[in-house]
Amino acid sequence: MKSPLSVAVIGAGPAGSSLALALAEGGVPVTLFHDPAAPPKHCGGGVPARTFDEFPFLAGLSSPRREIRRIALLSPAGVRCDMEISRPVSVFDRARFDAELRERARAAGARIVPERVRSLRREGGRWVLTTDVAGHAARFVAGADGAAGIARRTLAGRFPVSSLSLCAGWYCPPLDEETIVIGLLRRRAAYAWIFPRPDTASAGIGAPLDGCDARTLRSEIMDWLRRFFPGIDARGARPYAALVPTHGGRGGPVCGDGWALVGDAAGVAEPVTREGIHFSLVSARVCAEALLAGRPADYGARLAAVLDSRHRAALIVRNRFFNGRVAELLIRRLARRPSARRRMAAFFSGGLEYAPLLTGTMNQPPRIFTDY
Repeated sequence: MKSPLSVAVIGAGPAGSSLALALAEGGVPVTLFHDPAAPPKHCGGGVPARTFDEFPFLAGLSSPRREIRRIALLSPAGVRCDMEISRPVSVFDRARFDAELRERARAAGARIVPERVRSLRREGGRWVLTTDVAGHAARFVAGADGAAGIARRTLAGRFPVSSLSLCAGWYCPPLDEETIVIGLLRRRAAYAWIFPRPDTASAGIGAPLDGCDARTLRSEIMDWLRRFFPGIDARGARPYAALVPTHGGRGGPVCGDGWALVGDAAGVAEPVTREGIHFSLVSARVCAEALLAGRPADYGARLAAVLDSRHRAALIVRNRFFNGRVAELLIRRLARRPSARRRMAAFFSGGLEYAPLLTGTMNQPPRIFTDY
């Protein structure tokens, strides 16, 4: 058995690596467990400008990215509304983005263990972690290995199906067009997307997990591509799928005696867009602050104070407006009204929150986008 570790972080995506980085910079001995066989989370990889504002260290990353300044919304019937955004969305190569964050943590003093954690159990006042290679011990464990990882399952239990979304699609050949396309669908709380990435394009769809599977969603996105983007051929492209908790942070406790969860393991993704990177970094920062202050039990309340207002509003927006009928009305009106497009562009640029959207009704788009 190796010497006890002050903090063991399981999972080296954005949440785990940034937590290890912050703790190491704060002088805490930390070990970051990274499964070298695990692929990076499959997602668009988009990082909005507000994330760079909150986490300035990201500006120095050299990972390949595409900076996108144009967003296109597509209605279920195919009405398209294009908008220029004032501040770009940076779309990273996730594998290299994750690797660079992991290297930053190592350079700050974190110990990187390239082993998959197979089991986790409490023995007295410490945790025992078993990997494919060896046993390790830690007094505190932070789980950052995703919605279905060993840390989430062991420390807080599995997410219920009703709390999860499924994202599925393909990595297609790269596109020349510098536009993120978001297609609102007739299926409730679902949307399709095309994200230009540094070396590929991600074409996918996200929907509530209850009642769907990856094969069904890939069939739907294939039909959507054939209908609206016949020039994109996903045949033979590399498929992907990922589970995303989208319950708005209401998935149970995120910390307990000697443990904490961050990122998707804590269920912090935004309920409407399923945006994960920004909120994973937020959860890691809040967790690090609580640990460095010597008050780990405060983490859950601190995280709720940061996320609750936005995520609560997002859940209301999803339930009230996120359906095919309202989506069709919204995009048709956006296409006709320049001032409404400016407000929507401000939302995508990070300058507008969800709260103003709550002036709509169940049967019409939010008035902030229609009354100007």
